[in-house]
Amino acid sequence: QIEAELFPAAHMLRAKVRVDFNPLTELTSLKFELHSALRVDQVVDATGQDLRFSQIGPTLEVDYLNPLPQGQASSVTVSYSGALASAENSPVEGLSLAYVGKEGSYLLYRGRWFPVNVGGLDRFSATMKITVPSGETVIASGTPGSPDRQTAKTIYTFDFQHDSFPGTVFAGDYVVQPAAAAGADITLFLKKGHESFAGNYGEAAAKILAFYSDKFGALPSGHLSLVEMADGSVTGYSAPGLVALATRGFSKQINIRLLGFELAHQWWQCLVSPATRNDAFLSEGLATYSGAMVIQDFAGEAAFEERMHDIAIGALTHEEVSPVSQSEHLHEFTPEYQSIVFDKGAMVFHMLRWVVGDDAFFQSLRDMAKQYAWKSISTDQYEEVVEQASKQQLRYFFALWVNSTGVPQFKRTWAIYRTEKGYQVVGKIQQDLDIF
Repeated sequence: QIEAELFPAAHMLRAKVRVDFNPLTELTSLKFELHSALRVDQVVDATGQDLRFSQIGPTLEVDYLNPLPQGQASSVTVSYSGALASAENSPVEGLSLAYVGKEGSYLLYRGRWFPVNVGGLDRFSATMKITVPSGETVIASGTPGSPDRQTAKTIYTFDFQHDSFPGTVFAGDYVVQPAAAAGADITLFLKKGHESFAGNYGEAAAKILAFYSDKFGALPSGHLSLVEMADGSVTGYSAPGLVALATRGFSKQINIRLLGFELAHQWWQCLVSPATRNDAFLSEGLATYSGAMVIQDFAGEAAFEERMHDIAIGALTHEEVSPVSQSEHLHEFTPEYQSIVFDKGAMVFHMLRWVVGDDAFFQSLRDMAKQYAWKSISTDQYEEVVEQASKQQLRYFFALWVNSTGVPQFKRTWAIYRTEKGYQVVGKIQQDLDIF
């Protein structure tokens, strides 16, 4: 339960967050990730008693005098504040993921602006109460309540009941426009002067969602908010029921690749997420490949082949660094991580589609979305899903392409012979790795 107030003129955030949890083992301490620019003032337990805590860099550790028993539900409430004015102290060096300012605020879940346990892996539900100056609009995941308009400020509430990764918030002076596309429940939140993008981007988003819904199953959250975000952060970001594109991501020529990639995360991260960091290609690789399939649907085979050629080059650039299944030791937002998790991960799905055929491949994705809805999934579990859908034994495929490094290299030789009627060419192709 998050209660936060934004002070844009001072770049300040003040918050009180209660985390309800169920200990899987006996606990004597709790560890959270929290943005280094935010300073904790107080931590109390479920009875309101003060707890000892230490804050070192992005780690907040809370100590219990008496151990918490396994399986006994409890809670901890953290009060804190701080200035979010730049990329300094960001969880990702040099990249601002949490910012409060007069030109618009963005608080991404990845920015760790509230206490997070095992980011991107430990799913949770959330209720949020966000207070902003009068005149500002707040967008977040979940069912919105009626805004409480008070003197000089407005309080917005959101309730997200599924276990996923809510906690991303945008606030500022937005022009709100429902999408005109038939059959799509999309609302666009754009900066003043950019209203002209609403029609084209709403229509494109509706077509992409229709394509994904046909291939993967219905849109998990039913409604989608498409938000313009300031240029100081990532180009695109997804949260349950919400996709944000930086201002540079909006143009007359719609960036289908970017929009398709971010919208795919509604299924592959928000609905179904990786069980461990070593399974990350199940979200990022599949979202990358989903975006390529959108290009195939929108622009045809030639555009799809060009996109897959670029992905293949990216996959081969750092292929030897790590198997896909051991990506945990790679740092996110690095070329190596992009190559292994995003690009080679996408190639794994592309090759798997060729091996099992379209019918079995898309059936496996629908089955995964249905069986693991609002849950996490491991690579082994997905392997079982696609084996059932294809009626094939695929251990060899995952062993080669997910659990190993290396790709076959080919050598070719040929000879040309003149004959009575022309020429005859005799050739041979050899690969160096027999296991492929």
